[in-house]
Amino acid sequence: MLTLGLALPWRQAALERFKMRHTFYGDLPGRFEGKGSEFFKRGWWLWLLAVVASLVPIAWPFIYAAFKAVEWRWWVSGIRFGDVRFESDMRRGALIGLYWKVIGWSVLLVVALSSWIGA
Repeated sequence: MLTLGLALPWRQAALERFKMRHTFYGDLPGRFEGKGSEFFKRGWWLWLLAVVASLVPIAWPFIYAAFKAVEWRWWVSGIRFGDVRFESDMRRGALIGLYWKVIGWSVLLVVALSSWIGA
């Protein structure tokens, strides 16, 4: 709370480095080469949008989906197993439709269960 989420990229990078140091794929040691500053550069604008989203709650799924897409792309590009590296070309908006489907199905399920319990 003290950093308003601005320390998140560096926390994520440290956590991923720790996890990958203890991960092996066969005899290939894992490592994570992503940097918190790279993650911050990719998603700094999302922190600004989060301020706007606090006033307009309908924007939350859009901003969160864009954040997860940026985070996953950064995460995948930092993973290494020996000399093997990965890349992702996921667009920022790739997860927005998926999040709206989850929200829609969740609302439908809550309404259906509420009607069933109420009856």
